[in-house]
Amino acid sequence: MHLRLGGPLVVLLMLGALAACGGGGSGGSSGTPSAPATSASSNTLIPPTAMSQTGPSFGGYTPNYWYPANNASPLPNEPPATLTTSTTAIANLPGAAITGTQLANFTISYSVTLTFQGCPWFSPVTVPSSISTAASHQFFEYTYDLTANTALTACNPTGFSVTGQSITFTGFQEAGPTPPPGSTVEPSTYVQTFTAGHKYVVVLTGT
Repeated sequence: MHLRLGGPLVVLLMLGALAACGGGGSGGSSGTPSAPATSASSNTLIPPTAMSQTGPSFGGYTPNYWYPANNASPLPNEPPATLTTSTTAIANLPGAAITGTQLANFTISYSVTLTFQGCPWFSPVTVPSSISTAASHQFFEYTYDLTANTALTACNPTGFSVTGQSITFTGFQEAGPTPPPGSTVEPSTYVQTFTAGHKYVVVLTGT
């Protein structure tokens, strides 16, 4: 006996076969892919005494954050701050044109307004192996208050040295009896106030 298929029955059989094979649709997960990360952040506490600590690593860049003595509350009330490392270039920086190409930037935002005996800074900075640190290259750091759209030129270093993939910047303005190696001792009246909630950033460039 011959079975003749046609019309609606054929359509039903085809749909069943497609469903069994997972066909008839896009299949798999329908979720939206996550966007790639563009930065890394960490929270820290700011004591009133001078101190250094390692900042968050991202894209092969690891900064060391150093800050001088300040008027922060001591334990157990040390104020928090947020540190961020990013490799996304910042457009339309205030102030004069910078030298070199933007490589990375290091941002800090304080939860309370603090007055430092000098400028906090990011140094040394470890850079990825893809960045040549040969003697033919130069490196710079530029400091900004992006919230106030102001260049903080007094906080820029004036020189640098290289050991392997580590870049140490020198010539920071610093008041205090025992500034770190490479800093320029300024009169004790030299202070720098950082406002709560403002976005302060140090831009690392290279030639």
